[in-house]
Amino acid sequence: MTIPIIYLHWGQCNYLQKTMEKTSKYNSNVILLDDNLIQQYDYNAHEQFSSIYQHLSRGKFDFEYKCILRWFIIKNFVKQNKIEKIFYCDSDVMLFTDISQEWFVSEDLCIMEPHKYTCASGHSSLWSLDALSQFGDFILHTYTNNFKVLQNFQNSGKGNVCDMFLIYLFGKNYPHQTLTKVYNNTVFDDNLATSTNHTRNEYEMKNNMKNIQFIDDIPYCKNIQLNKMIKFNSIHFWGHLKGQIS
Repeated sequence: MTIPIIYLHWGQCNYLQKTMEKTSKYNSNVILLDDNLIQQYDYNAHEQFSSIYQHLSRGKFDFEYKCILRWFIIKNFVKQNKIEKIFYCDSDVMLFTDISQEWFVSEDLCIMEPHKYTCASGHSSLWSLDALSQFGDFILHTYTNNFKVLQNFQNSGKGNVCDMFLIYLFGKNYPHQTLTKVYNNTVFDDNLATSTNHTRNEYEMKNNMKNIQFIDDIPYCKNIQLNKMIKFNSIHFWGHLKGQIS
């Protein structure tokens, strides 16, 4: 089974073409949900979610709202096109592996989940239609019937209420795999700007980012705790490091 790779992006982006080109080198079916397709597959998701959404995060409203809304749009796209499962990438993520050949393709949900953090990320994640559907239902239920959980977390100072916190909560009761862990000497990058991937101070740093070394066009970085080089199946050019995309 070939797993489609999904990117979703509102508006223009000067680095998206480069990330998709690299990902396409290893994956045969890379799809961009752009403004036109986002509108096509909205199916009243914006109208439904905006009626219950309350902004708690210290982040900007438009950004945080769209980060949650995208999961409804992706679910609609997957369901309408009768796709069994997809691998989602943020616009600033490059893949260096054929996802369809990875160890986790039989799973329904795989997320980026650093150990002992009250958040998880979907910036590089595998979703079945069932997982997407249940996550959408979970979001609507949480904002409608369990909003106090979100308020308490925001007031705790431990983080922001955003899609990352919602994915973390959803994953507590939905079986999943964690892609931040090393498996067979490979790993997916949580954030190029930090040595933490699954545990703290895990990877060698240089110039305030992981000390990535390319061997035959494939990225590797030294895992300090394991004392060996680990192959990176992805690089997440978070924040200001988008300028490193080439």
